[in-house]
Amino acid sequence: MNAAKVVEDLKQRFPNEPEYIQAVSQVLPTIEEEYNKHPEFEKANLIERLCIPDRVCEFRITWVDDKGNVQTNMGYRIQHNNAIGPYKGGLRYHKSVNLGILKFLAFEQTFKNSLTTLPILADLTELTTIMLNSNKLTKITGVFPNAVSLKTVSLGDNQLVELPPEFANAAITSLLLDGNNITTIPDEYANLKLTQVGISQNMLDCSVVQQKFPPKKAPLVSFGESCIQAQQKTDDEYPALPTSFSTEPPREGLDAYEITSIILTVVFVIGTTLAIVFFIRYRNGGIGSA
Repeated sequence: MNAAKVVEDLKQRFPNEPEYIQAVSQVLPTIEEEYNKHPEFEKANLIERLCIPDRVCEFRITWVDDKGNVQTNMGYRIQHNNAIGPYKGGLRYHKSVNLGILKFLAFEQTFKNSLTTLPILADLTELTTIMLNSNKLTKITGVFPNAVSLKTVSLGDNQLVELPPEFANAAITSLLLDGNNITTIPDEYANLKLTQVGISQNMLDCSVVQQKFPPKKAPLVSFGESCIQAQQKTDDEYPALPTSFSTEPPREGLDAYEITSIILTVVFVIGTTLAIVFFIRYRNGGIGSA
């Protein structure tokens, strides 16, 4: 990387954003030497991907001031880089700001987040559900460090190879991982009080699944093709397992709800029959006649 050349190229592309160009020109020389030690960075063109925001939203804000006059401001939302976690920031629509200022702030905030080595998400203790299906995720370790209240995790149809160990500290009851490339399950997951597990179409061995998620702990486990494929490879080592099973205890007799339903049904039938009989007798003059 030639820092001066990169800055000059950015000036040509964004000539009306001096604040943003100034921020880039101050940062790039400080990382140029270390960056050039890694030719794989240059091959992936990381420097442009780092300098240019992933997404810029620009829109108009219309509002009425205290004198009843209609005013318009421009609003901005910069999503600069989510390489180490979700985007941070918010909407800005004060008259004193412009796109160049906000791109400068987003650019520097990206470095601030990375250099602090602190989790980007501040407080996830109240988070109960994660649904990130079909997002081509390859790794989520460290993204949800303190989500101890998690109940449902749905990460189907991604490209995950491993599961984050921090999930073992959560209160997860539903773990849906179908359609990934998971090869192993952390030992800590065996302590989860799961009621539903989906792990079909992965690269897991059936014996591992049975050990980590025994029927007593996971009443409903979906093995699917993941277990079937593993079973074909090591058929002599363990017996065939069903694609799903339930460990709910057998029921004895009827519960109160069912008994009440039966009684109400019988009363309804008897009442309807009596009403029909009385109606027919009434029409024939049978009721009240001498």
